[in-house]
Amino acid sequence: MKQNPYLKHLLALLTTPVIPQNFPLELLYQSASTGAISILSETVETSSQEDKQEIIQVLRTAVRNAVSNDLQTRAFAVLVHYCQKKDSDALQAVFDLAVQDQNPLALEAMERYDFQLPAPEQNSVKYWMLHNREDLKKIDPDLHYLTSFFLRSSPAIQNKLLLAGKGFQPNWIKMAAFFQSISEGKPDTKLIIEAYRSFSDNEKLLFVETISTSFAAYSSFIADLFLRYGDPVSYQACMNAQLRPQDMEQHAVYYFLTEQWDFYNQSDFEYRKIRKAFMDSDELFKQRLILTSRKTGNTAWLRDFDASVQFEAQSKTLSLSQWFELLKTLHESRRNQKIWDLLPIAPFCFTSMLYKMLESAAFIPSNTEEKAFFTQIGNLLKILPQTIPVPLVYRYYSQKKHPIQLRVSQESDHLAASFLNDEIQIWNIRDRRIPPVSLSGGSSSFRSMSFSQDGSHLLAATRDNSIQIFQIPSGKMIKSIPSHKRPLIGLFVNQDNKRFYTVDQAGFGTIWGFPHGTLIREFNCQTPDILRASFDSENSRLILLSHNGKLTYFDPQKSQIVSSFITAPDNVILGQNHQKGLVTCGSGSNRISCWNLMSQKTLIESTAPEIDDRILLILDILPGEICILGTQTGNCSIFSLFSGNKIAEIRSQENSGTITAMQTGSNFHSFFLASMNSEITEWDLTLFHWYTRTYSILEMPSEKEFEAYTNRNPLPAIKNSLLLMKTIMDWRRRFDIEIEFIE
Repeated sequence: MKQNPYLKHLLALLTTPVIPQNFPLELLYQSASTGAISILSETVETSSQEDKQEIIQVLRTAVRNAVSNDLQTRAFAVLVHYCQKKDSDALQAVFDLAVQDQNPLALEAMERYDFQLPAPEQNSVKYWMLHNREDLKKIDPDLHYLTSFFLRSSPAIQNKLLLAGKGFQPNWIKMAAFFQSISEGKPDTKLIIEAYRSFSDNEKLLFVETISTSFAAYSSFIADLFLRYGDPVSYQACMNAQLRPQDMEQHAVYYFLTEQWDFYNQSDFEYRKIRKAFMDSDELFKQRLILTSRKTGNTAWLRDFDASVQFEAQSKTLSLSQWFELLKTLHESRRNQKIWDLLPIAPFCFTSMLYKMLESAAFIPSNTEEKAFFTQIGNLLKILPQTIPVPLVYRYYSQKKHPIQLRVSQESDHLAASFLNDEIQIWNIRDRRIPPVSLSGGSSSFRSMSFSQDGSHLLAATRDNSIQIFQIPSGKMIKSIPSHKRPLIGLFVNQDNKRFYTVDQAGFGTIWGFPHGTLIREFNCQTPDILRASFDSENSRLILLSHNGKLTYFDPQKSQIVSSFITAPDNVILGQNHQKGLVTCGSGSNRISCWNLMSQKTLIESTAPEIDDRILLILDILPGEICILGTQTGNCSIFSLFSGNKIAEIRSQENSGTITAMQTGSNFHSFFLASMNSEITEWDLTLFHWYTRTYSILEMPSEKEFEAYTNRNPLPAIKNSLLLMKTIMDWRRRFDIEIEFIE
């Protein structure tokens, strides 16, 4: 065995008081460097504060500039050692390496050890660099700390923060880029004008506060934004600081919209400016002017206009999340009379919330009739169930064990269920007297299935990676396509009913002709390691979720990615029933988020539903608003995405089997559920939809509809829920209480 020649040289170095002759220079440098790092490590604790800071900086420089990766790693290990001892200088050095240099060692250490830095701004930046949404939200929910750090940073650091946050918080990126453009003397107002409309109220508040405090010379821009959008946040900022638009010609209109009548009368005595603004503006701005006029009684300038024909107001009801935010805001501002006015008009699912708000504020209506109505509502709520009842309609019986998938045909005529290691059964929903049809996959069970758009065929992918096409209702197989190389995880029929798509786990797909199964073209989704696949039938596009939490929106017709972005890395569940490009995801830690696939923005960033169980399945009822969650122990409930509260309970029984599949009918009023204990059931969501809708008087359900529903579902909980609806609707009809939401 040959001896390592380096050992001989190192021994000579240790036993000779001078450097030995012919000692290799590279070994000499390595030995000296390693020794230097060791000496620095040992002397940190015994050095003075000034010397210690200098040593830490030397180690930081070594991490950045040492000639070998080994020396960089050794120097960094010393920094990490003292970071773990909470040494502030070492923490600052690692932070600087992570932020200023984006050093991979520093970034990895920040994530691995979660070092807590002295200043909250630094911790906010740390989580920002690591794309750690949850911890960032805990310490800096409105990104005030991050913004403060950004404003104090050099242009180079600002650029790195902008680059690190790309695709993470797009609105903050636009906001920060605007602040940077102001600092450079070239404010990009066009960028922020377009972006401001998509800001949340908290983002708007951060923006106007930052402009007001850090860029006071540009604060008049807030007044320009108010003129354009009329939002409450910019309005309040304008009133607090007495702001004015940059353009003097806009002052009169601004005074009018902000209801500063003394200023308005001085600047537009004969209404010339307000009339000119009206004639030159778009329909939405005309609408704002007229609404302000009617609200305040300042309508003299309208005398020469037929304002009713200048534009058509479009009616638009509030979404449930908008209702929730409105009612919460009114409660926080103690506007109890307004809450009372909205109680008969708001969706019935908010009645209990509204009543509790008024009761907690010791609110008493003004007259005898209203007091009696208020008392009646309170008495009805006492006998009302905690959640909206969802009655059972039907049980689908089968000799097969363990259903794992459900599919409902487009017209809700047929229900298909596939079973673990067995065949598919199809029931006739319209006529349940017709016995189910069984479809066999031969020697293999089924992995995925899909009805054609007209319900005439069922397509199924088997676990040996072949595709079979069956006629419905006969169950006759008309085509069997040979096996593929990789497991298929998705099979979807296009809306035109002429093509269907298959996708495998490696991200490769195929377009087939329907119903004959002829191969048209193969495509590559450019998304390996796919965990879940779904289909947006509105746009005929695939939605793919990878193991790393990446969402990909893919157009198979054009063979191109429409959008692709990272969500949470532990997202393992992809919701169903996508509409308007919205998709709901769930994580292994039971966090729910909702994403817009086109804008790549979150509607709901991270909600933790009130559930002590592992979520396995998500099905959207109102995308971005409400979804159904199925769990490991057999619970199945409807949850509000914006509040995390349970709205309705579909199933909660002792010893229930794991929820394995969920589907809705085409009208979303029928809900189908399968569990591992071999139970397949159908549930009625009609009452749920009644309770979550905003009605005009003419749209409210009739007495005949109530009677028919009660006859089908004579449960006490149903009767009490309908009684509350009828009581409120009778009150509205009696006093002709109508509401108009103008878009």
